[in-house]
Amino acid sequence: MRRSEAVSILRFEDPERRNALSVPMLESFLKRLEEVACDSRVTIVRLEGAGSAFCSGIDLEAGREDPAMLVRLLELLSQAMRSIRGMPQVVVAQVQGAAIAGGCALLSACDFTCGEPGTRVGYPVTRVGLSAAVSVPTLLGSVGTAAARSLLLEGSVIDGTKARQLNLLTHLAASLEELPGLVDELCADLATKAPIAMLKTKAWLNELDESIQESRHQSALEYSLHSAQTDEAALMLERNWKNKKRDQS
Repeated sequence: MRRSEAVSILRFEDPERRNALSVPMLESFLKRLEEVACDSRVTIVRLEGAGSAFCSGIDLEAGREDPAMLVRLLELLSQAMRSIRGMPQVVVAQVQGAAIAGGCALLSACDFTCGEPGTRVGYPVTRVGLSAAVSVPTLLGSVGTAAARSLLLEGSVIDGTKARQLNLLTHLAASLEELPGLVDELCADLATKAPIAMLKTKAWLNELDESIQESRHQSALEYSLHSAQTDEAALMLERNWKNKKRDQS
């Protein structure tokens, strides 16, 4: 984490694996979120991913090798979404490259999401036998029911322009090169706002759309966990892993 005045930067730092979410990474991320949430000097959190991708989702290879690990990853992902949405600070995501599956779930929990035409977002997890239901409590408020059904059931990956049309991205830079500047400007503008007024407004919006309601998040998590613990998921994860190995050879 780096801090500049009222803005704290949290960055996923595993670019070689496109910031795939491992258990240690998610545990560290949750700890950082808790620390920042308790810091009254911070009003804006800027969430980034090092390298070419924002986040390629949870570590499916670890989940393939150990089903209990897959359960733990989904539990931590759900908690991360709750923490992002529930923290008092405004959270701004800078999304270069991909925000896939678990990465897209984190995206849906942020208050502002900034991308560019080459950004790729979506939930292709039905292709490996998993359900992205865990994302629903925050996704619905961003894109609405019809778009959420399309994103989650079709399992397609869309570009930044389409994501902006659906409001999955709130801001779209003209190019990848211009994305950091767009986020700089947004964070700087937000940092000039009255912090208590922003805090209260975010809290009220969360209450209205029920995106911090624990029972909703828990139910959504249970649907995703159920799909992860089936023979179907085990078979499809194994098939996906073999196909990747073949493509790499």
